[in-house]
Order: sequence, then C-alpha cells, then structure tokens
Amino acid sequence: MRLPWRAVFARRNLLRLLLCWQGLYYGVTGIWALADLAGFSRATKNTGDALDMHSIAALALVLGIAFIWGALREKQTLFAGWLLVGSCVAVLLPEAVHFSDVRGTLFFLDFVEEIAVALVALYTLTRWRNPDRIN
Repeated sequence: MRLPWRAVFARRNLLRLLLCWQGLYYGVTGIWALADLAGFSRATKNTGDALDMHSIAALALVLGIAFIWGALREKQTLFAGWLLVGSCVAVLLPEAVHFSDVRGTLFFLDFVEEIAVALVALYTLTRWRNPDRIN
C-alpha cells in the first residue's frame, strides 16, 4: 500500500517540528544553567557539582543547536532525528533509575516530555528510508 505524498511530507514536517522544539528546549535549558546555575539548581532541585552541571548545560546547548540545524537542513534531518532519539534515551535512562529519589514537578514534566518526544520521533523515523510503503 502506498502512503500518499501528503502523509510523507507531514511525517517529515513533524520530525522537523520535534527537532525545533527539542532544540529550543535544550538550548534554553543550557543557557539558563550556564547563566544562572544557582537559580537553575533551585528550580530543578538539582544540587550537583558546578563543573558537572556546567558541562551538561554546555552539551545541552550544543545538542539544541544541532537539532535546530538538522531541522533546517534537509540533508541533516535524518541524522538529527536519530540523534534526538539517542539523546532522549540517554536522558531517560538515568532519570528512570533515580525516578523514586527525585521529587518535583519539573523533573516529572521533563521525564514525560522526553518519552513523548522519543516515541513520536521514532514514529517519524521508522518509515524514513521507504516512506511510500506501509506493511
């Protein structure tokens, strides 16, 4: 069965939207932690080592830029999509391990957001190589 081109276009646009969303989310989070670590730590209830927190914030900022770049450059969208899924999984694994230890609405919202983004991104990527067939 052939998937209409409109559906292929919509699926790729959905991935680009996800990349922009996650790029802004990671980018703003990274800038916030780099600019005001004390305020970030109070809001997120994360009191880790400043060097570690700044390193993670810088990585989040770089990932955010890469996601937005991938959304805007069609040749990089597929790679950025898989990077998006990988980063979501990389964030989810330690969050799942420490889920019972951490309290707070922001942590829970981030956990749910990462799961949702990973699942929707996987949906958009599963038929990427052969988007005109549905089995």
